[in-house]
Amino acid sequence: MRLVAFIAEASVAKRILDRLGLVSTRPPVAKHGAPDGALDPGPEYDDAGPSYDE
Repeated sequence: MRLVAFIAEASVAKRILDRLGLVSTRPPVAKHGAPDGALDPGPEYDDAGPSYDE
């Protein structure tokens, strides 16, 4: 594939994509982070000490 043109104007690119019947809008911007409660915090290691059987 060879680059034959570069379109710097967003309005021109939108008109071309619309004319070709292609999607000319960007996808929605995702929010950062995960929803509350979506991540498992995992085990707590602060209270866990070594356990030795004597």
